[in-house]
Amino acid sequence: MRRFVGAAVLGLGLVSVGADAGVIVQSHNRSVEASISNPPAGQTITAPDANPFSQTAVAQVNFNAETSTMTAAQNSSFGVAGGDTLTANVFTRAVSDTRTLPNPITLADSTFEITFTLDAPGTWSLTGAGIVSSPVYPDPGFYTSFLVNLTGPNGIEYIFSDESLMPGIDSKVFNEGGALVPGQYTFSARAVGGGTANVRETAELEIQFQVVSPGGPGNPGGGPGANVPLPAGVWAGMALGAWVMRRKLPRRAAR
Repeated sequence: MRRFVGAAVLGLGLVSVGADAGVIVQSHNRSVEASISNPPAGQTITAPDANPFSQTAVAQVNFNAETSTMTAAQNSSFGVAGGDTLTANVFTRAVSDTRTLPNPITLADSTFEITFTLDAPGTWSLTGAGIVSSPVYPDPGFYTSFLVNLTGPNGIEYIFSDESLMPGIDSKVFNEGGALVPGQYTFSARAVGGGTANVRETAELEIQFQVVSPGGPGNPGGGPGANVPLPAGVWAGMALGAWVMRRKLPRRAAR
């Protein structure tokens, strides 16, 4: 069940673009974090530079002869081609699999965030998909969700969030886009799970975000091979995983 769905794409007309226009990457924040409080375990990994980032953080403990694991994974890359086209490929996953932990506080968080500026009007697009899944009714003391957010000089351009609230699989296919005015923007994509209950839940996002603002030199950023696609195995793996879960888990009731 979707707890919150919202979209605000501002109707801003495009105007002529000067020769010195472009997309400039200002900063990025990419990380994976997994933690369990009782017994304590945890790991956090942060992208050290603008090169492709492929990491998995794991927190795992054995208690009462059972293994509990929190996992956060990410495979992401971004870059600007020709100074005017920013492309970000993002795969994020948060998996919670905890058993009989006493009073747990847990977290699995895979976050991608990039801040950029436009020298002139441009357009943005978002494609891909996200899923949340749970084999049983989720515990009210726990949440699992994926979310996508784009903000800019006029506030929220686009936002979507989906949380696991019922047994089965919930999914979203992204095919979004709109116009952008010059200014600074932040795009973020996140898969996260955490809380105070023992659960088995998963959230995944696999998306491509692109901004086009024709013109000037921009900032190549993103390391060698600026527009680096995700490895084919990652895309195929998510498709297979979704197929397997759909066979094992009940479909949610129509809303």
